[in-house]
Amino acid sequence: MKFLRTAVLAVTTALLLASCARTDHAAPENPLLAFVGADTPYLFANLQPLPAEVVDVYLERVGPTLGLAQALLDDIDFEVAAGAEGNEGARLAAAVFEELDGKFNRAGIESLGFSLRSYQAVYGMGVFPVVRLGLGDPDALRAAIARVEAAAGMAFPTETLADTTYWRIAGSGIGLYLAILDQHAALGVFPTAAETEFLPVFLGLQPPAAAADWNRELARIDQAQGFTGHGSGFLDLQRLTEELLDAGSTTSIQLERAGLAQPQLADLDEICKQEYRALAAKAPRMLAGTTELATDAVGIRYLLALDQTLAGELTTLVAEVPVASDSERLLLSAALGIRMGRLHEMLRQKLTARSENPFRCPHLADLNTQAAQLLAQLDRPLPPFVGNLFGFRLEVQDLDLRQPGPENATGMFSLEVDKPQMLTGMAEMFVPGFDGLGLEPGGEPVEVPQELASISMDGLHLYAAMSDRAIGLALGEGQREGLAEFMAAEADNDGTFLSVSYDMGRYLELQQHMQQRYFDPGREGSDADAELEQLQDAVASLQESYRAWLGRTRMDVSFTPAGIEIDTRMTFR
Repeated sequence: MKFLRTAVLAVTTALLLASCARTDHAAPENPLLAFVGADTPYLFANLQPLPAEVVDVYLERVGPTLGLAQALLDDIDFEVAAGAEGNEGARLAAAVFEELDGKFNRAGIESLGFSLRSYQAVYGMGVFPVVRLGLGDPDALRAAIARVEAAAGMAFPTETLADTTYWRIAGSGIGLYLAILDQHAALGVFPTAAETEFLPVFLGLQPPAAAADWNRELARIDQAQGFTGHGSGFLDLQRLTEELLDAGSTTSIQLERAGLAQPQLADLDEICKQEYRALAAKAPRMLAGTTELATDAVGIRYLLALDQTLAGELTTLVAEVPVASDSERLLLSAALGIRMGRLHEMLRQKLTARSENPFRCPHLADLNTQAAQLLAQLDRPLPPFVGNLFGFRLEVQDLDLRQPGPENATGMFSLEVDKPQMLTGMAEMFVPGFDGLGLEPGGEPVEVPQELASISMDGLHLYAAMSDRAIGLALGEGQREGLAEFMAAEADNDGTFLSVSYDMGRYLELQQHMQQRYFDPGREGSDADAELEQLQDAVASLQESYRAWLGRTRMDVSFTPAGIEIDTRMTFR
């Protein structure tokens, strides 16, 4: 088992390096897709290598960060080497660190056989994962692995099939397989009992039993969804379900041969299988792909396809609430727009239908119980305020990152609600002096006395305002005028019910200050304390270098007639 753990560490380290790589091919198609069978339940691949200018800019940007990572690696290398004698795992780790020394740069990565502009593909043989990564120089990677073996004083176990050598690490009926083939590396995990059928295909000695033109299919997906071709794919949840339910599927056959089949799956009757299939049909497929790949921004979109009826119902839940702002002056902006009353009623109807027609499969009995418990809660009268709630908006403009708190922050918040006068009327009944604020729809923002807000902090300024659809608060001196503008924003969500935008660099800085504030290194003056502080300083320097080139991250989640769409975008300095 020791040897298994150490070998896994070596392979994992090599793959982590490979995942950062991308081989420069002139062909517009990914040659690795020829290895992918038509029955894969998932696939992610790129049809185009990374643009050269994007590679160059990102390498220049992360150069200082990689330099600090190298320095941190040197410290770890020293500690690992010190304990390597008599410890197989430590010797292997020390050998890996020695091999990586000085190679956290483009020349170093390429010297290991990787390329920063390669093709890649991740897919399944049944449900079992296979990863293929293009290489710049396969012989260089073989030589690097040989150097690690020599430095560690061990040899990783190899096997040969039809003159093709591969590494094999097996235990408990599952094998990890790594092969360096013609211009690419392949990693697979599957039952050892499946070697007769899987290995020839995995090693490229024979094509998959059922071929498919995945280059054409991914190109079709990219065009239909607006993906760039630099990375896209799918997860077919229905096919994945069939791989587990169908006794004749590749997955079921191989798990049965390996003695790894789950008893609860083997014992499923036809009723259970039908109900599992019905659940999978509610969300049959997920797509994902890059929507933007530039020197200063990366965009990724996820789409979860839903049953058409369910998708249509969800679109009716979206409320007209302005989406989050991308203003660079904001630390954080967020918005939620959901008709809570309508959501409550939709859930109640669906849970009632489930209680009248419960799952008959014993393995789904817990879902029946949970549905009944939730329905009992939803059957209680809903307070009018909650039924009229549409969501909220939040903007944090500034925050003292060393002393976060209301008195050291400025920002805006609004509660989006139908008939806000109902809410203020309730407040007037229970909060003495609230009626003295004189809030009116469309009126000027007013300052809220600290005693009314039950807050007593020096320098705290709080303002309130009301529109015909929201009640807003502003925190911070001089925010009165900004609150009026904030409340006047127009809704432009177009199906978006959740949106968030934040400054990644400032967020990381906040994390650093919080870590420093609550970090307890232990007994003062101890050797352990000094070592922890030294490590903390090194990590902080690494984070600071990383923070210097971070921009903003944005996420928008929408209900569409096809399902749920999640758009993310990261910008860089």
